[in-house]
Amino acid sequence: MTEEKKIKGNFPNLRFPEFEGEWEEIRLDDSCDKIGDGIHSTPKYDDTGDYFFINGNNFVKGKIIISESTKRITKTEAEKYNAHTLVENTILISINGTIGNLALYNGEPVMLGKSACYINPQKTQNRLFTFYQLSTNRISNYFTSELTGSTIKNLSLKSIRNTILYSPVSEEQEEIGEFLSLIDQRIETQSKIIEDLKLLKSTIGEKLFNKELYIKKISNWKMTRLSHVLTIPERIKPTYIDKNKLLTVKLHLKGVAKNDNTETLSIGATNYYIRKKSQFIYGKQNLFNGAFAIIPDELDGYLSSGDVPSLDVDETKINPLYLMYYLGREYIYKQIEKLAIGSGSKRVHESTLLNLEIPLSTIEEQSYIVKPLYTLDRKITIEEKMLSCLLKEKAYFLREMFI
Repeated sequence: MTEEKKIKGNFPNLRFPEFEGEWEEIRLDDSCDKIGDGIHSTPKYDDTGDYFFINGNNFVKGKIIISESTKRITKTEAEKYNAHTLVENTILISINGTIGNLALYNGEPVMLGKSACYINPQKTQNRLFTFYQLSTNRISNYFTSELTGSTIKNLSLKSIRNTILYSPVSEEQEEIGEFLSLIDQRIETQSKIIEDLKLLKSTIGEKLFNKELYIKKISNWKMTRLSHVLTIPERIKPTYIDKNKLLTVKLHLKGVAKNDNTETLSIGATNYYIRKKSQFIYGKQNLFNGAFAIIPDELDGYLSSGDVPSLDVDETKINPLYLMYYLGREYIYKQIEKLAIGSGSKRVHESTLLNLEIPLSTIEEQSYIVKPLYTLDRKITIEEKMLSCLLKEKAYFLREMFI
């Protein structure tokens, strides 16, 4: 690929070396055979129907996603409305509520609702090229500027038809579309690698904790209260509350991190306490949604409120990772919700959590359980970094290969 010189004209910054010349500015409507949306009424549902009634929320990462909750209709009902308007060249986009989600139609038996729009490019226009151009920030910003509606946002068909595209010769369109499609395929493969590793970790974890798999035979499991291995530390207030040193515990086992959303935070009468590395920290209102973690070294001395308490971990009795892996199984931490108390937002207080019992063996035996799970965690982290690089690479090419 070569970078175009920054000169006035309709050129992308980056293009394949065999192509030159300006791109033509066109309206999306002028490059399409038809643009329309789904029905604005409710079809006749049929649980035994062969077709699915879909809307914009069914468009995920370039594909049509059918879930168990997606309504079914008969073929006759679907073709009575808009199923027949979908062709091999169709691109789908969400236009109501969720805006701008795209999907490529690949012959799925579907009928569109009002929050879905279909775009049928002319045969002279490469579908993948058009799809990726509609994915660019320039188009996304244009769509945002055209939204109407105060509560539920809406993108009109008029705005879609008036979308400005830049179009090179068909050969260049094809090269760009195929190139970006290959990157998407690699991203999909990488995502599947991560998904499979997480499933493997989950399966191994269940078998280890259920004694169905032995790395080494565990001699003596005892149900032990968390109060035996966790204790409430002395509550030490800081002399000064630095908003740049506040902690947040993310949901779904995403860990603890510096809170970056503190600009408009009013400290008020809230009490904050100093948290230390290696402590177990959790959100009282979201423990049962996976909001718990071990504080890493780099967040030593950071602060959190009483609603995000920390507990000292006795590492002579429990491996912190053993604690995380045991509690980190979704069906385990979801059960903790029944322990939450309160009339409004229910909370799991420290005393309640400390009464929870978990199976415990010796520190040495805990390490046999932790080791394979930690090894998989490290592998997952590596693969997630690779996925992040691929996504950044795609974003770069979308930015530089289009006008």
